[in-house]
Amino acid sequence: MANSTSSLPAGKSQSKPSRPPGSPLFAHATKRWAKKVRGKLNYFGSWADGHQAALELWLEQKDELLAGRKPRAKAGVKQVSVQDACDHYLDHIEELVQKGKRTPHWYQDIRGTCRIIKKTIGPNWTADGLSTDDFKELADRFEVTSTGRQASPVTTKGHIMRTRGMFNWLMKAGHVKTVPKYGVNFDAPSQNEVDNHRDDQQTKLFTRSHVRALLRQTNGNTNTELRMHAAILLAINTGCQNEDIQTMKFKHIDWKNGWYVQPRTKKAKKRRAKLWSRTVKALNAMVGDRKRDSESLVFLSKTDGEWHGRNCIAKEFKTIREDAGIDIDGCGFQWLRHTFITTAIETGDRDAVQIAVGHANRDITDNYIHSVYDPRQVKIAKHVESWLIGGAK
Repeated sequence: MANSTSSLPAGKSQSKPSRPPGSPLFAHATKRWAKKVRGKLNYFGSWADGHQAALELWLEQKDELLAGRKPRAKAGVKQVSVQDACDHYLDHIEELVQKGKRTPHWYQDIRGTCRIIKKTIGPNWTADGLSTDDFKELADRFEVTSTGRQASPVTTKGHIMRTRGMFNWLMKAGHVKTVPKYGVNFDAPSQNEVDNHRDDQQTKLFTRSHVRALLRQTNGNTNTELRMHAAILLAINTGCQNEDIQTMKFKHIDWKNGWYVQPRTKKAKKRRAKLWSRTVKALNAMVGDRKRDSESLVFLSKTDGEWHGRNCIAKEFKTIREDAGIDIDGCGFQWLRHTFITTAIETGDRDAVQIAVGHANRDITDNYIHSVYDPRQVKIAKHVESWLIGGAK
């Protein structure tokens, strides 16, 4: 294990120190001295290093921070800890989320990975000094879920790729000197392993009867019923998924002509799908007389606010699905996307389906999509709708 920046004996925890009289710094829950400057928290060393050292660092960086500049690192400054490394990266990802370049789900996934890293390696170990043994220990932990079960290759690969991505960014941003030597035991599962795992899983498809039952179950006038009815129709009509519903804005719907044009946030893939008249009707019923500002969210939470946390729609969907009498182990809202793609691909127009769900190639221009693919989008929308009402096999 790498050398620790903490001077505490093993197994000992430090109680939260009081704020010294007149000090501009306070003891943060992450066991570091901190101060908020221009609306952003800044940290000045761990409690274990002492308040005086933190105060000296604050005085050294004070002028630049108050001026809104990032202080330059100076020779002799202690190395970045694992805790610091995770905080730096999460701050970076949070900025991307605020700019609309990443989804809140992406931030939550990285935060979950960072939580495991800190718990496994320890928050106070220096990020530059991690060894191949540390990463082997981390890889072993990634292969087990929080409940102690064997994690899927998809889950393990996600954690490993997010960890590598974090250290690559830390080096580029100047927080660490080099990318760590991960060793041979920190390779992500191969694509063959991922594919084989997926092949072993059950087919994620709803039947026509299942989808009809879900729509009947949500065919009411309560806020939850209106919200879920619109969400289910959108998913089976366009293949959109949980995070799309939660981040959808009024500008992503062409309300007059009936088109869904929300790009996928993670990779900015263009997406365009034809909406059924019943889908637009359900959306209008849910929105009601709310003001339709282009940047406002279409779907609101139970408290009429922004959605927070991963799989919010999925949690409501579980109750709806059970009430509709659909008892399939492991099925969820995402199955509607699988069902749409599987049914739409029966038209033989793979390119049009890819554009509808956000898998289209980046070299297809907007004008090309509109002029050539719109009639084909209408065709796959009609095919899936016919399947749903019983007109297609």
